[in-house]
Amino acid sequence: MVQHERGTAYYHLPGLFEFYELYRVFLPLFREHREYFYDWCEIGSVYGAPADCIWGGGRTGFGDAQPHRVLALMQEYGISARLTFSNSLLREEHLTDPKCNALCAQFAQGSVQNGVIVHSDLLVDYLQEHYPELYLVSSTTKVLTEFAQLEAETARPEFRYVVPDFRLNKALAQLDSLPQPQNIKFTSNKKYAVYSGPGENYFRSGNGKAAVSTNDWIQVFGRENGWIMLQYDITSDHMRIGWIQESALPKNANVSDVQFSQAKVWTKVSSNLTDDPLFSAAAISAIPANTEVTRLATMGTWTYVEWNAANAQPMRGFVQSANLTNLSADDVQTIAVRTLLASGFNAVEQEASYSCLYDPETARWSVVVYVQHKYQTVVWVDDATGEGTIG
Repeated sequence: MVQHERGTAYYHLPGLFEFYELYRVFLPLFREHREYFYDWCEIGSVYGAPADCIWGGGRTGFGDAQPHRVLALMQEYGISARLTFSNSLLREEHLTDPKCNALCAQFAQGSVQNGVIVHSDLLVDYLQEHYPELYLVSSTTKVLTEFAQLEAETARPEFRYVVPDFRLNKALAQLDSLPQPQNIKFTSNKKYAVYSGPGENYFRSGNGKAAVSTNDWIQVFGRENGWIMLQYDITSDHMRIGWIQESALPKNANVSDVQFSQAKVWTKVSSNLTDDPLFSAAAISAIPANTEVTRLATMGTWTYVEWNAANAQPMRGFVQSANLTNLSADDVQTIAVRTLLASGFNAVEQEASYSCLYDPETARWSVVVYVQHKYQTVVWVDDATGEGTIG
């Protein structure tokens, strides 16, 4: 399709089977008389499912048009057809349904690739195994109303598209901040070293041998200082996010710069660092409690950080966001001293010492106060508000 200077709006139309007779009339009109329509409008897909499809659900399916006629019409006009199989209550025994399988087998054919709108992860796995020709769309029936949920969903490699919940329609600034991964066709039969960050000085996973083959699935996120951030699969249940040199890209590839923040945060507790936040969450290292790291970005419940450990290679990876705080141990101690002074206890004159420990159950820091190595009291510091209380 033509990309117009002002941008193109792609409409995804309902009633793939229900409105077949309408589309038989409308699509020739749309093609032959474009002067009737805005030049920035195109049809991205037509979606739907016939009546009585057990994989359907979440949206009502109607229509008794013959599937082969529906498919032929969409192929004739170069439009992707999407089967709406968003039943959220599917069980294992439903996967062998003859009607739904026959539809998938039929729509897996054709010069224009078709897809499936899906809710159930059980069906996702089944479709990937049996009908890899069909691309997958994450259904809006999942009702992902939190933006962090949407971020995590868009990062799942099995979905080409994710349909947000309508309640996020006005979250324009957040939607603009979403990374736009690209599936780039690399030169075949090549292998490149993968580092945890943009440089050969960064830690390299896989016992120092992490590498990606260009014959495998690769998703590109962006570039930084001559390096490319990507995700690739190691096994069926283990992915890796890392960096390769930009020179590995094909000559016609256009990859945008990634935009990271540079905020200092601290670990509340000992925290695993992983390069696979979406699947195995396997640890590549453990960051001790009260350690300073740099927050680069967030993705769902994970935060992408850089850790520069003493006498070690710098590392980038993902830490559970709940394990991070804006308060350093020094910050917590300062709050405790201020709280003690407000109560009439001069910790400085008493030459007090402190022991700080984070309590995940209460989301508070306990600051135990000692004078001459003897316990005096404890100050609780709220991690969210930074307020201190004695008790």
